[in-house]
Amino acid sequence: MAASLLGLLSINAHTGYGQIVFQLVALGFGIGVIVPAMTAALLGCVDASRSGIASGALNTARQCGSALGVALLGSLAAGDLVGGLHVSLIISAVLAVTVALLACCVE
Repeated sequence: MAASLLGLLSINAHTGYGQIVFQLVALGFGIGVIVPAMTAALLGCVDASRSGIASGALNTARQCGSALGVALLGSLAAGDLVGGLHVSLIISAVLAVTVALLACCVE
């Protein structure tokens, strides 16, 4: 994910969709791999009797995180679209690497 986010830094005002499709596919693949692993890890840590609560808490956290992420990172693009997009991509890449490193530390 981080590599595809950093690959998107080449975007400018004249970049066509064909030039960024590979990075977008790689990003979607990364997200598609992470979400099931995250769900399995969470549900594997709780008793079966509490799996509904854990699943609900996970989905609520994901939805809130998505809404806050879109609002905060989207606000960076308010003045300068391309510059704000680049800052958002860098922040997202740093967060992706940080989460990957933290996941290595967890049992």
